[in-house]
Amino acid sequence: MNQNQRKDWIISTKKDNQMDRNQNRGAEILALTLGLAMVCYVVAKAFSDYLGVDITAGGRVLLALLMALGMIGYAVWSELTNGFLGFRALLPLAFSTLWSGMWPAMQYWGTKSLYFPGLPSEYQDLEWWANGYTQWGGWALILFGGYGIAYFTWRAR
Repeated sequence: MNQNQRKDWIISTKKDNQMDRNQNRGAEILALTLGLAMVCYVVAKAFSDYLGVDITAGGRVLLALLMALGMIGYAVWSELTNGFLGFRALLPLAFSTLWSGMWPAMQYWGTKSLYFPGLPSEYQDLEWWANGYTQWGGWALILFGGYGIAYFTWRAR
């Protein structure tokens, strides 16, 4: 075996070892994904039990809360660094996201009789604050009212 053949053999061996290592990444990624999903499920279940709702309603409230906190955090960062969107642009959107994330929990809390998750809300006997008109009206008031206030404070500057 001459010098060039030896170099080619060493390079091909390194490539083979590298390919073997990369082929084993699928199981690691799957295990990491399953572990992360289990942790998220446990957190959502604990949060749902804390609120006293089922896991689908609690998970939606938790997701909306995380999204709203993310928007508010981005707004703070944007205000501090002269970024694109600030408080006036994102605060109404963050609050309306949080409000719409609470709708399943409001329906759960607002049932007058037994709660059946698969039964549409129009067939359930709900309190006035848990029906769709109040939910959509509150959402519109928060979103459009918030942007109205933001516009008028911007205009008054």
